[in-house]
Amino acid sequence: MRVMKTIKYILIASTLFMLFRCTNPSPTELIQDNTAVNENLQQIEVVSPDPDTYVYSNGYDSTGIVEPYLNKSSVISLSGIKYSNFDDGSQADYYYAVFNDKSMPILNTMGTRLGFWARMMGGVRFNNVVASPMQNRIRYLQNGEVHDTVIGYRFVLTRKMMHSHNKFEFPYNSKLNVRVDESRNSFFQIDVPTPAEISGEVNASGSPSRNNLTLNLKWNGTNQGIIEIVIGVLEDSGNEIFPLLKLTGADNGKMKISSSILEKLPDRVYKKLVITFIRRQTKEIPENSILKDSYIVSQSIHNIKVEIPD
Repeated sequence: MRVMKTIKYILIASTLFMLFRCTNPSPTELIQDNTAVNENLQQIEVVSPDPDTYVYSNGYDSTGIVEPYLNKSSVISLSGIKYSNFDDGSQADYYYAVFNDKSMPILNTMGTRLGFWARMMGGVRFNNVVASPMQNRIRYLQNGEVHDTVIGYRFVLTRKMMHSHNKFEFPYNSKLNVRVDESRNSFFQIDVPTPAEISGEVNASGSPSRNNLTLNLKWNGTNQGIIEIVIGVLEDSGNEIFPLLKLTGADNGKMKISSSILEKLPDRVYKKLVITFIRRQTKEIPENSILKDSYIVSQSIHNIKVEIPD
């Protein structure tokens, strides 16, 4: 994943997010851990056992979704994102829409479907601010070589892309208007509910060398629904974040992750972890002539870089 200059350090984020190991794509591995000290863990997935062993398409980006590509014709993602302990820690909202032509799948030489060609639209607006069409790229590993190709366009808007006269901040616990223009006289418009802002805190105790590293996570829980926690590693250059584990728990404001989970991480990555808190809402809408089958998501994301003791 190459982080855009305008949204440096943006993680994760919603569509076409394939994670590959070896030469073939494979789904995330579901693991079970019933250790009592792993408080509020409902599900644990290994996204990748090691950042050196996979390649992804569109990566671990601002949408916070770490999963294979979404088998949807329309994907709209709205993310309010903030950072703690980064050199240029700040907020960087990220909005995008992609419209897949499911009659035009993208296949590798083995016949495995990697995604779909993205069809063009007349335009997309978020809160009446025009999004820009940008190349929709995928990266994948085949026969030991990394391939990078463009599969159409996605419509993107970030806070830094907005002009001062029409700049808006992500409207937490409210609604955000999305308008999709198919043509001059054909459009679809919807108000998408947004989640309450999530603010996390990470406290590390113990150490990897003593095999007792524990992470105590806290956040402003709502006691409704679930949240996702993604544990990633920040590469040495500081420009890429690789997801390793995805954890799911109740949105009750606390989670304890013991060494029995953290020992699944490669030893060398411990000192440069990034913990991502994700609170998400999805919007279901009836299929229509413009969006067809769709996935619409809004989310609050908090990325925290953590220094791990020896």
